[in-house]
Amino acid sequence: MSVNWYADGLSNKAREAALAGLEEGAYLIKSASMEKTPVDTGTLRNSHTIERDDSAIYIGVGGPAAPYALKIHQDASLTHVVVEDHFLQKAFDQGAEHARDLMKARVDAALR
Repeated sequence: MSVNWYADGLSNKAREAALAGLEEGAYLIKSASMEKTPVDTGTLRNSHTIERDDSAIYIGVGGPAAPYALKIHQDASLTHVVVEDHFLQKAFDQGAEHARDLMKARVDAALR
């Protein structure tokens, strides 16, 4: 899942504001995803990451600490107590509009 964002025409101030707003939204999505993530030892829940570079924000889960993350995320047939399959996707789907609003508010403020 991804959001394509083409920032080539933005000023540095607007670009930084947009990334800051998206990053703020990403932390909200990460928190929502963590609440939905199955817990056995806590490793999968704690493997959520957010990375930022000059033009993008990345939200991930798994990595070397939890190589089984994709199977747990994708396989709806697995029994999940209290939590959900597709936890990151669902959190992203529920939080994307809010993240976009945070980005817009930051850019609007930066351009005033």
